[in-house]
Amino acid sequence: MHFVQAALTDKTSNIGVDLAGDKDLTKQRLAKFSIPVPDGEIVCTEAEAVEALREIGAPVVVKLLDGRQGKGVPLNLSTPEEVIAAFRVAQEFSTDVLVEELFVGKNYRVLVVGGKMVAASERLPCHITGDGRHTIAQLIEIENQSPMRGEGHEKPLTQIRLTPILLASMLKKGWILEDVPEADERVMLCGGTNLSTGGTARDVTDEVHESVKILCERAARIVNLDICGVDLVVKNIAEPMPNEKGGVIELNAAPGLRMHAFPSEGKPRDVGGAIVEMLYPPGKPARIPIIAITGTNGKTTVTRMISHILSESGKQVGMTTTDGIFLNGKQIAAGDTTGPVSAKTILGDNAVEIAVLETARNPIGFYIFPDSRTIRSLTSLRNVLKADFFESRLQ
Repeated sequence: MHFVQAALTDKTSNIGVDLAGDKDLTKQRLAKFSIPVPDGEIVCTEAEAVEALREIGAPVVVKLLDGRQGKGVPLNLSTPEEVIAAFRVAQEFSTDVLVEELFVGKNYRVLVVGGKMVAASERLPCHITGDGRHTIAQLIEIENQSPMRGEGHEKPLTQIRLTPILLASMLKKGWILEDVPEADERVMLCGGTNLSTGGTARDVTDEVHESVKILCERAARIVNLDICGVDLVVKNIAEPMPNEKGGVIELNAAPGLRMHAFPSEGKPRDVGGAIVEMLYPPGKPARIPIIAITGTNGKTTVTRMISHILSESGKQVGMTTTDGIFLNGKQIAAGDTTGPVSAKTILGDNAVEIAVLETARNPIGFYIFPDSRTIRSLTSLRNVLKADFFESRLQ
């Protein structure tokens, strides 16, 4: 049994999560293993931010040291005034701010599960397309009415919000909310590419160059994350990794899966299935053998007899019957416990080595186990004693 929450599992390293949460520390570690990363400096004052701009060289990006979902991430900053304004926005979220070299190219997210790349998306900044009639503000309102957009992560895409960063990004490009774009004219609203800030995604899994794939898999291993989102900026993900001005800009623990499962363009990828396959790989021996007994009469008696026989082998036996739930012959719950809830009670206890489940006919269809688990439906003790299944499993 494994615990999974979104893209976190009970196998996810706490240290790996903490490391990925510190952008500067992540870059230091990746650089030690020859993973290309942008130069950057941690700053705490406006003066330090301006000095970082001078040392790194324009253009730069200002981001939170421990931020996520694109919060406080103004891009393509070239002047002290722009850096100071971005620094002030970032400090609303965190006292530690990172001024970083801006890699120029397309923004990609590569998903690595169990050390293998399973999906890749090109992330596109939040944008709208003009129709020659509506203002930008009206077009945003129309776009937000799309059934694909919702609050937070409830839908494949997130609603577009008029944040200070978005308005400043528009103004830098010469747009204000009252402007009316021409028909089919694309207006980039924000430089950030996160879905959480209104961006979209295009599946590029089949385009990834082998050298890019290897680099992303190495990056995930270096921080020891079983599920890792690798943020990459390169000219073209279908080409070999560039020698400069491109590489890994960030690693993400618990990465979002929406862009891969529901891309705005391209083929959806079964990333949830990849996570399940990592936790329950095909051919892996089951943790415990499972015996399910069903029928019309005698189920409880057969269940008790099988449990007693198996207990004599020294194994820890969990049993469900119409009389209750038992662990090693001791009752832990009373009642008619022949349904899926009772089975989960037994199968969720890691001390149990063999599960013997009396199974009522009605809920049989609700028992769903991974392929690596084996279910035997037995109606008589004779069938149990004839089966070579137990002999092989108890050796």
